[in-house]
Amino acid sequence: MRFDRSRDGEQAVALLIVLFMVSFLFIFVTANANALAGVKREIKLVDQKQKARWNEISTNRVPARPQENSK
Repeated sequence: MRFDRSRDGEQAVALLIVLFMVSFLFIFVTANANALAGVKREIKLVDQKQKARWNEISTNRVPARPQENSK
């Protein structure tokens, strides 16, 4: 049985290219997941700050006086 060495070399290069592409995609997905987690933390922090601000505003609010019927 005879092997074609140039064909084996091409297959090895193709395998390396595919492995490189898969590893690049894995790194890309991981980086995006980390960025998304950071954005989620930021949104939670902003939400907490806004809730605290609105609670402060609502507790410091002066009750409105009842309107008099002026006829």
